[in-house]
Amino acid sequence: MSNVFRRFHKPTGIDYWDNAVEADGELFRILTNEKIVPKSRRFIYTIPILSLMGKEWNYIGLAFDTYPAGNDAEEKLKRKKDAFRNARDINEAIIRQLQAMVRRHPEIDIDKLDHLGDLLTKESSLLDKARENSRVQKGQTKAQRPPARVAR
Repeated sequence: MSNVFRRFHKPTGIDYWDNAVEADGELFRILTNEKIVPKSRRFIYTIPILSLMGKEWNYIGLAFDTYPAGNDAEEKLKRKKDAFRNARDINEAIIRQLQAMVRRHPEIDIDKLDHLGDLLTKESSLLDKARENSRVQKGQTKAQRPPARVAR
């Protein structure tokens, strides 16, 4: 727990991660709820959509773990931006799958999907923003730093 008051907290810069965690939990809760998605529709919708969410997590993790610095910084930056773009594209595919599910099955209560829709839409914009804000890190990596001088 932090000793800083909540009103003084500043954004961490990884809001896309926090939002993805919340969207993943909400998506799982909704798609496995028999009152929202009947069991007869699980293989058609639940498994493919959750599989897409797993792929999105892979790209989010790749983007998060890629640190564009060093000799190949431009290549790493391109890899990071591609990972953000791929995660956003998969997020859009999840939204389209949910829309198709609701369109094909009018018995599904749309009102129960409102919060999830808001989270997924917000995730798309956060991933776009993170992609735009990705830059080559200034400074040197440990491999580039000159050896420390030993005082004699």
